[in-house]
Amino acid sequence: MKPVRFLDDDLAFIGCAERGPVLFEHLYPSPEGMSYNSFVLKDEKTVVFDTVDASVAGAYFAALSAALDGKTPDYLIVHHAEPDHAACVGAMLERYPNLRIVCSEKCVPMLSRFLHADVAPRTQIVRDGDELATGRRTLRFFTAPMVHWPEVIVTYERTTGTLFSADAFGAFGAPPAIYADETEFSEALLSEYRRYYANIVGKYGASVQALFKKIAPLRIHRIFPLHGLLFRRDFDRILSLYRTWSAYEAEERCAAVFCGTIYGNTASAARILAEKLKDRGVPARLFDVSTTDVSNLVAEAFRASVLVFASVTYNGGLFPPMRSLLTDLKDHCVKNRGAAVVGSGSWAPAAGELIAKELAEWKNIDLLAPPVRFFSSPDTNTVRDLESVADSIAAYISR
Repeated sequence: MKPVRFLDDDLAFIGCAERGPVLFEHLYPSPEGMSYNSFVLKDEKTVVFDTVDASVAGAYFAALSAALDGKTPDYLIVHHAEPDHAACVGAMLERYPNLRIVCSEKCVPMLSRFLHADVAPRTQIVRDGDELATGRRTLRFFTAPMVHWPEVIVTYERTTGTLFSADAFGAFGAPPAIYADETEFSEALLSEYRRYYANIVGKYGASVQALFKKIAPLRIHRIFPLHGLLFRRDFDRILSLYRTWSAYEAEERCAAVFCGTIYGNTASAARILAEKLKDRGVPARLFDVSTTDVSNLVAEAFRASVLVFASVTYNGGLFPPMRSLLTDLKDHCVKNRGAAVVGSGSWAPAAGELIAKELAEWKNIDLLAPPVRFFSSPDTNTVRDLESVADSIAAYISR
């Protein structure tokens, strides 16, 4: 068993992780595993902050026992009732008969349904601004509905300025370090924060903005999310990115080219456009929607300021992976972007018009040029049209 790490005199980290490839929520690939963070505050009252996923329950209870070192917890704070953080709540209630759950009002029926037992008699409901004195420490609670479930709360510990932020500021992966400053915060690592936000929280930007307003007066020195690394310094960048993402503003002035192709002809047109953009000084990344996991595509849409959709026509309609991507992006409320469309087909290329019709239903999407339409494979006329599209995108990016 690994030794318990104390983050200060009273607070122990007892988080656990799945190592190796994980399909988080049976939906999102996480090649580097997944971390589940939990903490124990040993004050005059002993407080446990969240539990973990059932997959790491054994390691969790061993760490909890070591951190408690014979003490009995008085409170279990449940920031979020989703089973990747609350799977062990039932076992905690059985082990510690006098334990009280601290949570939001909306959390009580959720936990009761998951556990098939009424937890209300053992809960202490908290609302915005409520406090819990544990001795030397004082915990202040704030509701954070729809970040990303309706029952979510966050906790602010006043003495150390620690924000226990639930799923906010989390990431995919299970890094070997605990603190962000103990490892290189590389672009690869940042991409897992972007992918996590876009796919898990991205639909709820307004709720994230509302949480920012609640915590604005607080003097925050540490941010401890339920997934990923902990932040104790230099977290201005992740806060800035959350403000950008939650406002649905582009993170970078660049283009993302999403391509749905069967025999490579549509991909040829997409490559030509990407090259023309680079010739004009516009950074452009090209993605095959059939081979790139859709969670990465959604994340890229949150990063880029211009979205290009190039698709072959399939059975008179959209190529299925492209249709799926458009649905996901709309469901995640992507907006405030420039867009361009390329459609192909062997006898009735309808994909471009269908994509343009779909984009017209989104909010604040500026279609920068008429859809490019070509038969079978790109010819000189297609290249001319792609040149025109590249010009329009470059003008949009530079304004």
